[in-house]
Amino acid sequence: MGPGAAVLADGGSATGIIASGKFRAGWFQGNVRIDGVCTGGCVTRPVYSQKVVDATNEVGLRASITIGADDRGIVAYHDSTNMDLRVGHCRDIACTGFDATSIDTAGDISDYAAVTIGSDGLALIAYYDSSKRNLKTAHCSGIACSSASTATIDSEGGVGSDVAATLGSDDRVLIAYRDLSADMLKIAHCSNLLCTSAVKTSLAQSVAFGGGRRVSITIGLDGLGLVSFYNAGTVKLRAAHCSNFFCSAATTTTIDSAGDVGLWSSITVGPEGQPAISYQDVDKGDLKVARCLDPACTSVRITVPDSAGVVSACRSSVAGSRAPRSR
Repeated sequence: MGPGAAVLADGGSATGIIASGKFRAGWFQGNVRIDGVCTGGCVTRPVYSQKVVDATNEVGLRASITIGADDRGIVAYHDSTNMDLRVGHCRDIACTGFDATSIDTAGDISDYAAVTIGSDGLALIAYYDSSKRNLKTAHCSGIACSSASTATIDSEGGVGSDVAATLGSDDRVLIAYRDLSADMLKIAHCSNLLCTSAVKTSLAQSVAFGGGRRVSITIGLDGLGLVSFYNAGTVKLRAAHCSNFFCSAATTTTIDSAGDVGLWSSITVGPEGQPAISYQDVDKGDLKVARCLDPACTSVRITVPDSAGVVSACRSSVAGSRAPRSR
């Protein structure tokens, strides 16, 4: 997700909540927005109610959103003024009320964060501490996440940017992120519910230089992790299919090699059970979608749903009601 990326979370049947940064003249300008409940079915020109929910400082860059156990939206985002990690909880389904808290204020917290819901029903956030160049997690103490316990998961070099997280089929959170020092894709499998430690794997043998950028992760119907990412070395969209729950090994596949493709990828599993990846064709400025024809995504069907002008610089996808959630 890029600056001010719109992130859609399933809010129930024919509804959705979008968190995005507020822009002016192409630049992020502060304020997290919740662009309300989609009342048009989110198919063609949906209708939204809009509300600025946090106008404290310059906030909202790279917002990440999911639906909590109380069916309310919960958002992790960046406070660019204080360089803090903030979390906000919607008071109702339409998010007309919003309670925000700074969860991590130690040092400079970057704008890379991903939120998912753990097996205990509480939010868990994976994020990048730019001052220490570490991957950290914050486990919320309650549904509203007014407080959280934090832990450093990976401190081996510069690690933790371009982060994505999802709940694995073994009830442990799986985190995909970039190793900046080696410029590779890395995976962390949480060892416990609070994710105070993790088993980490670098997919160095299977990902060429430039891997692990613009990462997204989901869990397929086979119960294993599936990661989409942009390989800057080859400027292609690739996918990594985990071989086990821990993702200690993975099979990688080039999804699209037609020019410079794969920025801002977002992966989810559709109602029919097939993984789908949305991403940008950088050369043409188009939005593209690759539908996987098998769980490992070794073969795909690619379509171009939007080629009018330059589109898809910042986008995110999610499946319909009660489908597996991905970030």
